[in-house]
Amino acid sequence: CEGLSPQQLSNIAWAFATVSMRDEPLLYALSAAAGPRLSQYNTQNLSNTAWSFAVQLYRYDPLLNAMAAAASVQLGQVITQEIANLAWSYAKLSCCNMPLRDALAS
Repeated sequence: CEGLSPQQLSNIAWAFATVSMRDEPLLYALSAAAGPRLSQYNTQNLSNTAWSFAVQLYRYDPLLNAMAAAASVQLGQVITQEIANLAWSYAKLSCCNMPLRDALAS
Protein backbone atom coordinates (compact mmCIF):
# COMPACT_ATOMS: atom_id res chain seq x y z
CA CYS A 1 0.00 0.00 0.00
CA GLU A 2 3.01 2.30 0.38
CA GLY A 3 3.12 3.55 -3.20
CA LEU A 4 -0.61 4.22 -3.52
CA SER A 5 -2.18 7.68 -3.57
CA PRO A 6 -4.80 8.76 -1.02
CA GLN A 7 -7.45 8.36 -3.74
CA GLN A 8 -6.30 4.82 -4.48
CA LEU A 9 -6.22 3.87 -0.80
CA SER A 10 -9.72 5.20 -0.19
CA ASN A 11 -11.00 3.52 -3.36
CA ILE A 12 -9.67 0.15 -2.21
CA ALA A 13 -11.33 0.55 1.18
CA TRP A 14 -14.58 1.64 -0.50
CA ALA A 15 -14.52 -1.27 -2.96
CA PHE A 16 -14.13 -3.88 -0.23
CA ALA A 17 -16.87 -2.23 1.84
CA THR A 18 -19.36 -2.12 -1.04
CA VAL A 19 -19.01 -5.85 -1.67
CA SER A 20 -19.06 -6.64 2.07
CA MET A 21 -15.64 -8.24 1.98
CA ARG A 22 -13.91 -7.64 5.30
CA ASP A 23 -10.20 -8.37 5.12
CA GLU A 24 -8.64 -7.40 8.45
CA PRO A 25 -4.99 -7.55 7.26
CA LEU A 26 -5.88 -5.33 4.31
CA LEU A 27 -7.73 -2.86 6.55
CA TYR A 28 -4.75 -2.71 8.87
CA ALA A 29 -2.40 -2.16 5.89
CA LEU A 30 -4.66 0.62 4.58
CA SER A 31 -4.68 2.22 8.04
CA ALA A 32 -0.89 2.01 8.30
CA ALA A 33 -0.44 3.52 4.84
CA ALA A 34 -3.02 6.26 5.37
CA GLY A 35 -1.88 7.51 8.78
CA PRO A 36 1.33 9.28 7.79
CA ARG A 37 -0.28 10.79 4.68
CA LEU A 38 -3.56 12.12 6.01
CA SER A 39 -2.45 15.68 5.27
CA GLN A 40 -2.61 14.70 1.59
CA TYR A 41 -6.18 13.38 1.87
CA ASN A 42 -8.97 15.60 0.59
CA THR A 43 -12.38 15.63 2.24
CA GLN A 44 -13.76 12.98 -0.11
CA ASN A 45 -10.85 10.62 0.63
CA LEU A 46 -11.37 11.11 4.39
CA SER A 47 -15.12 10.68 4.16
CA ASN A 48 -14.95 7.58 1.96
CA THR A 49 -12.30 5.95 4.13
CA ALA A 50 -14.26 6.60 7.32
CA TRP A 51 -17.44 5.29 5.68
CA SER A 52 -15.67 2.18 4.41
CA PHE A 53 -14.23 1.34 7.81
CA ALA A 54 -17.61 1.89 9.47
CA VAL A 55 -19.43 -0.36 7.00
CA GLN A 56 -16.89 -3.07 7.78
CA LEU A 57 -17.03 -2.33 11.52
CA TYR A 58 -13.29 -1.79 11.57
CA ARG A 59 -12.34 0.53 14.38
CA TYR A 60 -8.70 1.60 14.63
CA ASP A 61 -8.69 4.53 17.02
CA PRO A 62 -5.29 6.03 16.15
CA LEU A 63 -6.38 6.41 12.53
CA LEU A 64 -9.91 7.56 13.41
CA ASN A 65 -8.52 10.27 15.69
CA ALA A 66 -6.02 11.40 13.06
CA MET A 67 -8.73 11.41 10.38
CA ALA A 68 -10.99 13.46 12.64
CA ALA A 69 -8.23 16.04 13.11
CA ALA A 70 -7.55 16.16 9.36
CA ALA A 71 -11.27 16.49 8.56
CA SER A 72 -11.74 19.24 11.15
CA VAL A 73 -9.07 21.34 9.43
CA GLN A 74 -10.78 20.92 6.04
CA LEU A 75 -14.41 21.42 7.05
CA GLY A 76 -14.67 24.65 5.05
CA GLN A 77 -14.19 22.59 1.89
CA VAL A 78 -16.50 19.70 2.75
CA ILE A 79 -19.84 19.08 1.03
CA THR A 80 -23.02 17.95 2.77
CA GLN A 81 -22.67 14.29 1.72
CA GLU A 82 -19.16 14.13 3.18
CA ILE A 83 -20.36 15.66 6.46
CA ALA A 84 -23.15 13.08 6.63
CA ASN A 85 -20.72 10.23 5.86
CA LEU A 86 -18.26 11.37 8.53
CA ALA A 87 -20.95 11.81 11.18
CA TRP A 88 -22.56 8.46 10.37
CA SER A 89 -19.22 6.65 10.29
CA TYR A 90 -18.07 7.85 13.69
CA ALA A 91 -21.50 7.13 15.19
CA LYS A 92 -21.59 3.63 13.64
CA LEU A 93 -18.19 2.86 15.17
CA SER A 94 -19.22 4.37 18.54
CA CYS A 95 -16.24 6.69 18.23
CA CYS A 96 -17.01 9.95 19.98
CA ASN A 97 -14.42 12.44 18.80
CA MET A 98 -15.55 15.63 20.51
CA PRO A 99 -13.51 18.10 18.39
CA LEU A 100 -14.88 16.56 15.19
CA ARG A 101 -18.41 16.44 16.59
CA ASP A 102 -18.22 20.10 17.58
CA ALA A 103 -16.74 21.08 14.22
CA LEU A 104 -19.46 19.20 12.33
CA ALA A 105 -22.16 20.78 14.48
CA SER A 106 -20.96 24.34 13.88
